[in-house]
Amino acid sequence: MPAAALRSQLNEHISYMYATGILDEYYQQLQSPQDEGFVPEVINIFLGDADRMLNDITSLLSVPYHRAQALCSPYPDRLEY
Repeated sequence: MPAAALRSQLNEHISYMYATGILDEYYQQLQSPQDEGFVPEVINIFLGDADRMLNDITSLLSVPYHRAQALCSPYPDRLEY
């Protein structure tokens, strides 16, 4: 596919994502000329945060149900199973 057709298709897709709210002004900031390593740094930060959050969720899922319910309830003696 010629480069002009690909660019047109990309622009249409970006317009659609703006219209549906997937993209916002932060996308424009990432597209503006900046330090060459800025975008990769943002991606690395995002991936690091996502990895940390997934690890936290995984560790919380390993807590036994009865123990978790007892810890979350102000009245553990009144729990119904």
